[in-house]
Amino acid sequence: MNKDLFLIVTGRFILIGISLLALRLFTSLLNQEDVGTTYLIITVYTFFNIFLINPIEQYLHRNISVWKKCGNIVHVVNMQTIYIGFITVLCTVTIFFISLLYEDYYKFLIILPLFLFSLSVNKLIIPMLNMLGHRGWFILFSVITAVLSLMFSWLMINVFYADVTTWILGIVFGHLFTSFFAYYFLYKKHGKRTSNHLFKPMNLLSSRRISKIFYFSYPLAIATFFMWSQNNGYRIQIEMFFGLEYLGFLGVGLAVANQLFVVIESLISQYYYPLLYQKIGTRDLTLRCKAVNEFITSSVPIYFGLAIFLTFSIEYILPLLVDETYSDKFIFAIYGVWIEFFRVSSNLLGISAHAENKTKILVIPYVFGALFLNVSLFVISLFFENQNFLLPILVLSAVITLLTMYIVIKKVLNISIPFKEMALSFVFVAPSAVYFFMVDFPRKLDLSYFSYLSVGGLMFLFGLLGYFFVVLKK
Repeated sequence: MNKDLFLIVTGRFILIGISLLALRLFTSLLNQEDVGTTYLIITVYTFFNIFLINPIEQYLHRNISVWKKCGNIVHVVNMQTIYIGFITVLCTVTIFFISLLYEDYYKFLIILPLFLFSLSVNKLIIPMLNMLGHRGWFILFSVITAVLSLMFSWLMINVFYADVTTWILGIVFGHLFTSFFAYYFLYKKHGKRTSNHLFKPMNLLSSRRISKIFYFSYPLAIATFFMWSQNNGYRIQIEMFFGLEYLGFLGVGLAVANQLFVVIESLISQYYYPLLYQKIGTRDLTLRCKAVNEFITSSVPIYFGLAIFLTFSIEYILPLLVDETYSDKFIFAIYGVWIEFFRVSSNLLGISAHAENKTKILVIPYVFGALFLNVSLFVISLFFENQNFLLPILVLSAVITLLTMYIVIKKVLNISIPFKEMALSFVFVAPSAVYFFMVDFPRKLDLSYFSYLSVGGLMFLFGLLGYFFVVLKK
C-alpha cells in the first residue's frame, strides 16, 4: 500500500513538473493568438470527451471487475475505441458544418479530430491499467506520454514552424505512440484470457446492455455538460466577443492557478480519499456524516490557506512558469486562484452525494453556475463590451455553484463549513503573504530572485506545518 502510494504521488509530481515545463515552452514558442487558439481547441475537445465519451467510460470502469472476471477486458477496450472513432467522425462533421458559417474553423478540421481521438484513446487505455492493478506501468506510460508529447511538439516547431498546428500534432503523436505500446501491454496481460463465447464483442451491443449503459451514463452526461459549460464552454463566447489574444491571456492565467492547486489537490486526494471511502462504506448515517465533515474540515482550510498565499505570491511565481509576455498579466492568475478554490471546495462538498449514493443532485449546482456565467457573459458582451466585468463574473459563478452545492448537500447530509479552521489557516499563512506584499521582489530570473522566492515558499510551508501541529494537538 505504501509502495503504491509512493509510486502514485511520485508519478503525479513528475507529471505536474512536465506540465509546468510544457506551459513555459508553450507560452514562449507560440504567439498570443496561437495560445488562444490552442485553448479553443481544448474547449471543443473537452465537450466531445466529457459529454459523449467519458460517461460511457465511467460505466466501463464501474464494471471493470466483471470484464476482468469474464476475460473481456480487451473486447471492451476495442469496442470503446470504435465508439471513440465514431465520436471523432461526428466531431469532424460538426466542425465541417461550423466552418461553413465561420471560415476560421477550417483550420480545425483535421487537427481537432486527431487531437480528440489520440487523447481519448490514451485516457481509455492507460488509466485502465491502474484499475487493473498495474500501477507501476500506469505511472510509466503516463510519464512517457507527457514526455513524448512535449518532445514531439518541440521538435515539430523547430523542424517546421511555430504554429498551433505543429504544437497540437506533437501532442497527437506522443499520445498515439504511447497508446500503441500501452495497448500491447494490456493485450499481453489480459488478451489471452479473452472469452470466446460469453462476451463476444457483439454481445456488448445487446439492447439490454445498451439500455444499462444509457441509464447509467445520461445523468453523468448532463452533469458534465453543465460542468463543461461553466469550466470551459464560456471560452467560445470569449473568443467570439473579445478575441483569441484575450483568450490566450485568460487561458494561461487560469492554467497556472490550476496547476498550482493540482499539487496540493493530488496530495490530499491520495492521502485522504482512501480513508474517506473506507469510512463512508458503513450503513450508520451518523458515522458517514462524521467522516464527511472530518474530510471537509481537514481539506478546505488547506485550500483556503493556499488561495491566500497565491493571491499575494503568484505575481512573482509567474515569471518562472510562463514567458515574460504573460508575467505582467498576473491579474488573470489571481482571479484563477479563487476560481480554483471555489471549484475544489464544491468538489469536496459533492463527496457527500457520493457517500449517500445520490449523485444526481450534483447536476443542480452546475446548472445554476453555468446558466449564470453564460447569460452574464452574453449580456456583458452584447451591451457593455467591457472586459473588466469578465473575471469577477467567473469568480461569482464559482461562488454560486459552491453556495448551491452547500444548500443541496445540506438536505442530504448535515455538513458544516469549517470557518474556525479556515481562520486559523489564514493566521498561519498570513506571514508568507505579507512577505510577498512587502518585499521589493526582483524581476530578473537570477540567484536573488530564486532566493527571495525560496524564502517566501518556506515561510508558507512552515505556516502549514504550524497549522497542522495546532490542529493535531487539538
